[in-house]
Amino acid sequence: MQHYFRTTRWLVAAATLKVGTNCRVRRMSRSDAQSLAEEVRKRNVFARHAGLRSFYCQRAAALEGVTVVEIYSGGTSTIDVFEKQAIIAENVVAASLVLSGSRREFVSRAVGDRRAYLDLHLVQRDSNLYVSSTSKMREADHFP
Repeated sequence: MQHYFRTTRWLVAAATLKVGTNCRVRRMSRSDAQSLAEEVRKRNVFARHAGLRSFYCQRAAALEGVTVVEIYSGGTSTIDVFEKQAIIAENVVAASLVLSGSRREFVSRAVGDRRAYLDLHLVQRDSNLYVSSTSKMREADHFP
């Protein structure tokens, strides 16, 4: 099983929106982000040793309150494939807002954000969890 999370720079989700059979756009709640960080800490060897100071635990915790494109798959895909799927999903949702409403409605529902994206890729094999990320650490991502 694989899970890929990528922040979106254009959308702010008020509710979960299903984009396809294995993709949704949603706002990560505090409990979801904390559960994800705890799962990474418990099941990833490197995160277990570093605790909540682990880069990947910090990545998971940083998703709190943020709108993400979430892709889940039972097959095997690379992080590049998931990244492209997430960008397409984000564009489809943004385009549907434009096509289904007025420009004013789109501008009020879409947000531009200059911050870099944040991503987290989780691959579960047996009882191990493998974690990776292609995004870089930003100053705002540092936790005490």
